[in-house]
Amino acid sequence: MEGKRKKDDNTKNTLITYFSKKSRNNKESCDDDHLNQTKTNDPETQNIVLSVDQPSCSTLKQDEIIDNELETNFRSNDIGLFTNCTHTDADKKLVLRNVWVPNVNYEFPLLEKYKARGLKFQYKWLTEFNWLVYSEIKQGVFCKYCLLFAKYGGIGGQPLGQLVSTAFSNWKKAKETFRNHSQLKYHLSSVLDADHFLTILDHKQVTIIEKLETNRTEKIKLNRSRLIPIIECVILCGQQEIALGFAMLAVHRNVKVDPEEVLNELALRPRRVDLLL
Repeated sequence: MEGKRKKDDNTKNTLITYFSKKSRNNKESCDDDHLNQTKTNDPETQNIVLSVDQPSCSTLKQDEIIDNELETNFRSNDIGLFTNCTHTDADKKLVLRNVWVPNVNYEFPLLEKYKARGLKFQYKWLTEFNWLVYSEIKQGVFCKYCLLFAKYGGIGGQPLGQLVSTAFSNWKKAKETFRNHSQLKYHLSSVLDADHFLTILDHKQVTIIEKLETNRTEKIKLNRSRLIPIIECVILCGQQEIALGFAMLAVHRNVKVDPEEVLNELALRPRRVDLLL
C-alpha cells in the first residue's frame, strides 16, 4: 500500500509539475509579448519600424522632378524647350510669333559666377536686338532665327554653339557678342529664311513646289478650257437631235471631213453655246 501511495504521489507530482511548467511557459510568452511592446515603444525601434513606410530618396527625387516639370509647363513656350531637336512648322510658328518674353518688371536671376560683380541680363537688350530671346529655363539667351534655321556656320561649316544650340550667359561681353552675331552670314540667312517661312505661312506667296508646278497648272487649265466647248457642242447636238456622224455627212456632201479636226476647231471657238441654250 505504501508503495502504491508513493507511486500515486509521484504521479500527482508529475502532473503538477507538468501544469506548472506550462503556466511558466505561458508566463514567458506573456513576458516576450511585453518585451516586444517595450521594444516597439523604444525610440530607436520606432525609427526602424517607421522607416519602412517612409519614401526612398529616389522617390523623393522623382517627386521633385515631377514638381519641376509642372512648373515648367507654365512656360511651355520657353525657347529653351526647342533646343537640339527637330522643329515642325508648328514649332517654328510658335517660336517666331508666340515665344515667351519676360515683361519689363521681370527680375532676372543673378548667376553664381556674377554675384561678386552683380551682373544681370538687361531687359533693354531685348528691344535693341529683336532676334534675341531670353530663356527662363536655361537662364540665358538665344537667337530665335538661328535656333530654327541655322544648323552649321563659320569656317568649314562647324556646328553652332552659343546663341544657337546652347544658351549664352556671358553678360560681361554681351553687347559685343550680340553686335558680332548680327553681322554673321548664317544669321542673315536665317533671318531671310524666317521671313520666307512666315510669308508662305500667311499664304502671301506660293511655295517652291507650287512655283515649279506653275507651267503644269496652266497647261491643265488650258486643256480643261478646250474640253468645255466640245462637251457643250455634244450637249447641243443631242438637244437639237443633230447626228454626230461626221463621216456620213462627208459622204453625202462629197466633202472630206476629219472628225478630230472638227473637234479641235470647235474647241478653239469662243463659247457661244450658252446663248443658244
